[in-house]
Amino acid sequence: MKVDGSTRVRHNGRIVRRFPILIAIVLAAALVPAAQAKTKTMTITVQSQVRVSIPTDLPPKGKENKGDYLKYQSLLFNTEARFGKKKGVAVGWDKGTLTYLSATVARFSGAAFFPGQGSIKYKGVMKDIGNGNSSIRIVDGGGKFTGARGVLIIGPGNEKALNTFKFTLPTGAVA
Repeated sequence: MKVDGSTRVRHNGRIVRRFPILIAIVLAAALVPAAQAKTKTMTITVQSQVRVSIPTDLPPKGKENKGDYLKYQSLLFNTEARFGKKKGVAVGWDKGTLTYLSATVARFSGAAFFPGQGSIKYKGVMKDIGNGNSSIRIVDGGGKFTGARGVLIIGPGNEKALNTFKFTLPTGAVA
């Protein structure tokens, strides 16, 4: 047997092509984009209105510092018709905890619940992305949002803010 540096091998004087390797490479390259194309991208924007806010202010009192935290619960209102409900109608609620790691850095952990649809979980250090907006990683979900991965962008405001959930769902998701 003699290999001539191409996809051909000489065996007993005959040229034998190494097609199985070539076919495997072509199939692998074709499958990668197909798998990526099956993810579903979603964006849900809602108006969040705080209903319950319970702060814990550790010394020194009156300013944000390490260890301070805020537990909250908000109603989420449609900014456009979705989930079978009109614009301006409550479509869900969220709750979570904001914990200060320093006077300027905070970690956030929470979840949004959309009855009849599912939930979206988010957590991580809040990042300032400009214009009064902050972002937090979307790490999972439930129901139609199982396996969600992406980002939650929280708009400026203390009592009211636009929340924009931008995420992808894995292959086979129903949302």
